Amino acid sequence: MEKLEIRNVTLDTIDDLINLCIPLDKKNDPFLLYYPLKKDYIYHLEEKKFIPQEEDTERALIFYDPSCPFCIYFSESIKKSIREVALNIPIRMINKFEEPEEVERRRRVPSCVVDGKPIETFFMDKENFQEEVKSALGYSD
Repeated sequence: MEKLEIRNVTLDTIDDLINLCIPLDKKNDPFLLYYPLKKDYIYHLEEKKFIPQEEDTERALIFYDPSCPFCIYFSESIKKSIREVALNIPIRMINKFEEPEEVERRRRVPSCVVDGKPIETFFMDKENFQEEVKSALGYSD
């Protein structure tokens, strides 16, 4: 019986692992991990875009994932930041797991939507985040 050697994988030995797992003739194949369902089929990722709903106007929606340890903190920080520039706007927190139908109707949901417009700026960039919120609400300086 042959003795099996167990070694740690490091940056110096990663090529050894790759060569062990991937045949040399397939090493540079861009379709290596792709299994075609039909001959000549090429998968194209469907880009999902946010679809605002009628009830999204004149309110803020904050979508959060309860399985993420930071999401509750982030969601509360987003809420606080919105309140600083729009005191009276209704804010609805949407748990992506408890209300999946709310996510499905809108397709790709960002963390925050204000007046039906996705807010793309990360909330920790407070000044630009709040500017984008004000812009979504039609506020001018």
